[in-house]
Amino acid sequence: MLQAIRDRATGWIAWVIVALLIIPFALWGVGEYFGVGGEPEVATINDTTITRNALARQVDLDLRDSKQRPEGEQFVQFQRSVLERMIREELLIQAATAAGMRISDEQLSSLVRNIEAFQIDGKFDKDQFKQVLKDNGYSISSFEHEQRRMMQVRQFVQSIQGSEFSVAAQLNNMLRLQGRTVDLGYTVISAEKYREQSKPDNAAIEAHFNANRDQFVKPVEVKVDYIKLDIRDLEAEIHPDEAALRSYYDEVRDTLGMSEQRRVSHILVSVDTPEAEQEALAKITKIRSELDKGGDFAEQAKQHSDDSGSATQGGDLGVIEKGVLDPALEDAALALQQGEVSQPVRSQFGYHLIKLTELKPGDIKTFDQAREELTARYKLEEAEKVYYERFEQLQDLAYENPESLEVAASTLGLKIQQSKLFSRQGGEGIATYPQVLSATYSEDVLAAGDLKRAVNSGLIELPQEDSDRPASIVVVHLAEYVPDRPLELEEVRDRISGQLQKTAVNDAMTKLADDLLGKIKSGGKLETLAAENELAYKANTKVALTDQSVDRAIVDAAFRLGKPSAGNQPSAKVFTTKGDLAVVTLLGVEDGDPAAQPESMLTFMKQMIQTAQADDTIRGLVASLRMAAEVQVFESNLIQQENN
Repeated sequence: MLQAIRDRATGWIAWVIVALLIIPFALWGVGEYFGVGGEPEVATINDTTITRNALARQVDLDLRDSKQRPEGEQFVQFQRSVLERMIREELLIQAATAAGMRISDEQLSSLVRNIEAFQIDGKFDKDQFKQVLKDNGYSISSFEHEQRRMMQVRQFVQSIQGSEFSVAAQLNNMLRLQGRTVDLGYTVISAEKYREQSKPDNAAIEAHFNANRDQFVKPVEVKVDYIKLDIRDLEAEIHPDEAALRSYYDEVRDTLGMSEQRRVSHILVSVDTPEAEQEALAKITKIRSELDKGGDFAEQAKQHSDDSGSATQGGDLGVIEKGVLDPALEDAALALQQGEVSQPVRSQFGYHLIKLTELKPGDIKTFDQAREELTARYKLEEAEKVYYERFEQLQDLAYENPESLEVAASTLGLKIQQSKLFSRQGGEGIATYPQVLSATYSEDVLAAGDLKRAVNSGLIELPQEDSDRPASIVVVHLAEYVPDRPLELEEVRDRISGQLQKTAVNDAMTKLADDLLGKIKSGGKLETLAAENELAYKANTKVALTDQSVDRAIVDAAFRLGKPSAGNQPSAKVFTTKGDLAVVTLLGVEDGDPAAQPESMLTFMKQMIQTAQADDTIRGLVASLRMAAEVQVFESNLIQQENN
């Protein structure tokens, strides 16, 4: 989920969303994503190092949602492209740092409370935060560090975008094109008309087959035996009795039901320098005095709070839980009664006043109320103990007894199952997983089809269906190998027939279309030519590029044609979205009127021009930064294919 957000972070709104994801644990420390000592280096940028582990992690993140990983030279090229992007990002980071741009903890922490990814029922949840990071392969420190870098780049890029300006001529030109409409005429040559008469005979099919035998080959197919470690199977075997459940209830009762909920607001007077300490304390004390006289807390927050994220909301921070706020603020908030305001509290950001605006006491479920939840949690916890124990055993047994799955299966009580035949492109069941295909067709497992030399795969982790449970694990072993073979004519007769028929139909339509275009070029009118060939002719006026009343392919073709003139009637042929062939003539063009466009369109177009200009500037900037920097790439240290 987080990587998907990162990939789409192109607009300012998306960048804000990404930036928000990091904040609540800004004080937990920053982990280094680059430059871990002792690891192989794949690149250096001035004094910064990109390690092989850092590159491997980014490659895995980029490929996380891919159905099939690139292999061989494709993987090498993909890896290089990821590394090149990391180098560009680091160059921008260094430039932003040199320009004095920083992301403060205060900037981050004032925004986190509205991030849906870390919320449950609209409220920030620390456990949810941790789980989201865990599910996406992040530690808190590495995630925090990466997001800080992204925000710093965003700040730098925005400073460049802000310096760009739109040229009036460019804007007017774009608006004219945006509002352009065309008058067009067209006729459609139906593929169905030629389909019946274009059926190939047996002689043509056989001739094509004989001339292209090397194209008609059934690929290698295999069957695999496999064993599967699935925690759901283990849960099904666990049946806790009454005594076990009651004992478990006593252990976890405090987690059952809703914990105490405290909604708080605050007023912050920030302390930016040591010299501002006394002035800030005096200001917060005066605000506290105004509140004692009956002043409204929300109004005081709007007028005086330096926390821009909450000030407009009357200082509201929402519902808090332990571990979310600065410890000093948390202690003060937990000590308040509903409606009470704290004395000034010092945090690293400055002085605060805290008000408890709402208090909902916790409500613990009784044993009977929680029985179903207790049973499910108990079974899952007990199953996890068995799962991780068997995970280790399976890893050892499959490796130490590579000739078959028998020992691992019998020792762990797992059933050996067998797949249906599948090729390198996949099949049914476990053959739908790219991880299984990659493992099966690896050199050791496939063993060139020699069952006697085939060995067990390593542990293959299948995609998680439930984030609350560990992933299912399979180990595969080659059970049957069917080598590739030439296909017989009867196996491909229908395929060849369809191919030849489609080619013949397209050739016939193209011949007629080219004839019509030649006559149009000589001065003929499409409407007349269509009637002579018993084709329907249609004319449409003021067709916009987004018009849905005309086939999309016809509209696109018309907009690609040059403007008509007295001696020139631009025409073209184009296959429609239904597979027919259309001949299109452009009868007239009317550009949009910039003055008629709404202000919102003018603003949007200006932003587009500014973004395009900024993109060009940034590309040039990165190129110049790279020329001025000391950048080295160590090809020999790139990730080896067998390690992926």
